[in-house]
Amino acid sequence: MPQIDAIIKCCVINFIYPAMYEVFMINENTEHSALIREEDKRFLANQFRKKLSKTVTLIVFTSSDKKCMYCDKAVEIIEEVSSLSDKIKTVKYSFENDREMVEKYNVKKYPAIIVTSERIRDSRVVFYGLPSGYEFGSLVESIESASMDEPEIADKTKEIISGINMPVKITVYITPTCQYCPRASTIANKFAILNQNISSEITEILEFGDEDEIKDIEKVPYIKVNDRIIVIGTHTEEQFAEFVMGATKEQ
Repeated sequence: MPQIDAIIKCCVINFIYPAMYEVFMINENTEHSALIREEDKRFLANQFRKKLSKTVTLIVFTSSDKKCMYCDKAVEIIEEVSSLSDKIKTVKYSFENDREMVEKYNVKKYPAIIVTSERIRDSRVVFYGLPSGYEFGSLVESIESASMDEPEIADKTKEIISGINMPVKITVYITPTCQYCPRASTIANKFAILNQNISSEITEILEFGDEDEIKDIEKVPYIKVNDRIIVIGTHTEEQFAEFVMGATKEQ
């Protein structure tokens, strides 16, 4: 299994604002320092003041299992993010001790971070694994989208996604060093926020590489829709919507 030290060490690019070429660095020496640099915290706090409308709650599930190398980091990162805005709250649960909550949110593994708000009160948007590297930008935009009355999405795409009236599960497999993965995961999350029939799971494959469904994945982003339609690589918002609609026609 590939080494996953890069999860903490690699850069975090805020692809939400590509014209600004903002780069967020995860501190390598995290034992006594914050994961997010101070200058990046100031930038994010300013963006949250502009973007956040309704309160967003980040629910994190961790475990005392020593095999969970990044459970503590998952808690750290959501606490640091939530400290940047009074519209971001955090709730922490134990996978072993809070079984009622595990079942309520259908949590399968850990660490898990669920993005909820007035608009989405269930586990429609969940990150499995630490959302670091390039994927940190996806977490930020998912928070912003969940805070809005409606996520920012093209009219044509919105028409397609709004027309889905049966359950659809989108699973996006990513790595923290994949430059193209945040686009796929952010689009999937927006679809789930827009339509309550859609759920989105973002899974970081280096942390869960021993799972059977992940072992054979060679390229990311690797996308499954209802465990049937498989899409590899990056696609436009509208193309992604067509894949999702196609899955409903196969049911």
